[in-house]
Amino acid sequence: MNAIRVDWADENKNILLFTFVSEWTWQEFNAAGSLSMEMMGTVNHPVIQILDMRQAQALPKNVLSNGRKAIDRKPHPNLEKVIVVGINGYFNAIYRAFEKMLPASWIDKWNLAFVDTLVEAVEQAQQDLTQSNPQM
Repeated sequence: MNAIRVDWADENKNILLFTFVSEWTWQEFNAAGSLSMEMMGTVNHPVIQILDMRQAQALPKNVLSNGRKAIDRKPHPNLEKVIVVGINGYFNAIYRAFEKMLPASWIDKWNLAFVDTLVEAVEQAQQDLTQSNPQM
């Protein structure tokens, strides 16, 4: 079983949902990232990614080096925002460390937001998509 599932959350393919269902590895994270790039390449409109981490108990080893590699990647041109759901205190501390270590432009290119529930994430995604594309 893959510890990270990647699926469209809506039939219009506006929201891409990553569900972390158990302990995960950086290899699984990178595979999920590659799959999401392929999926976003099938549409020609903005996409918001939701990373549901409520079931993820911990981060894998080497979080600073692997996290930096993840942030260094170039986002897909269709990626508008990343909303992270349910991070724990440890993950929050790691993110704050990245904010201090890296130039703001590296963090800003991912347009990150943090919420507590999946409902909040979907509502925020829909609101952001409506603002960026009023015809929705």
